Amino acid sequence: VMCVACLVWVSMGKAARSGFQVDRAVAFAKLAGAAYCSQAAVEAWTCGEKCIQGIRKPVRVCAGTTTQAFVTSWERRGLVAFQGTKQYQAMLQDLRASKAPAELDVGPACPSCRVHTGFLEEWKSLRDCVKASLREVGHPKGAVAVTGHSLGGAVAVLAMMDLAETGWRVGEAYTFGMPRVGDAQFSQAAEQRFQGVFHRVTHHMDPVPHLPPYDLGYAHVAPEVFFDGDGAGAPYRECAGPEDVQCAGQYSNVVIDLIHIGDHMNYLGVDTGSTGCQEPRHARTARPPES
Repeated sequence: VMCVACLVWVSMGKAARSGFQVDRAVAFAKLAGAAYCSQAAVEAWTCGEKCIQGIRKPVRVCAGTTTQAFVTSWERRGLVAFQGTKQYQAMLQDLRASKAPAELDVGPACPSCRVHTGFLEEWKSLRDCVKASLREVGHPKGAVAVTGHSLGGAVAVLAMMDLAETGWRVGEAYTFGMPRVGDAQFSQAAEQRFQGVFHRVTHHMDPVPHLPPYDLGYAHVAPEVFFDGDGAGAPYRECAGPEDVQCAGQYSNVVIDLIHIGDHMNYLGVDTGSTGCQEPRHARTARPPES
């Protein structure tokens, strides 16, 4: 018991320096989970516990190629939350495969970064609608908060880089169970740009953060906040490096299959998938992205 208490105490001390806060992480995990709910539930902001207090309507939902995102106002700034995929078995198989990464130009900090083609295509399918929706809800520029779970976390990081290049300022961002997004150059550029505001949260033996494989040239964005236990009260460790064996990297040899998918579907006691969504009787489909 004393060891657990010490670890929690040390983690809290680190939180004060890095900006990571458990209560904020829980709120962002709920928002990331809300992105899985139907358009009708999200726009009405009646999706259950995931639809936290403090959101200012309107809430706009954007449909991408395979996922969706919602855009709204929260704490006097814009908020963008990205849904992950609902087909985890297909996603794990897809991320195992070697895919030629796409080149991404996000300004002088990363003129020729390379990122996962599928993640970039998903962001491109959402980009116009997300930016138009930010303007529509009263945030044409200025501060935004960003979150996402799983594939939604990967798209969130690409969105952050894009938004930061086009007039918005990312003030706070949490991702949960996100895969690797791009090469080391991209990861370093993202880390430097969002130092102190970005937190990549991982959970126990969640297989998704170990994909796409490191040996294919992909690297994580640091820092990482690793929960080896369940619930918001579990001790956690903050790792400054992108692939630290003291954090999720200690399980890097875990068999990548659905055995541990439960660790992917629950972060800090929050159901980060569609479980827990309270849906209206007649849910509408998300609107297509704006061109």
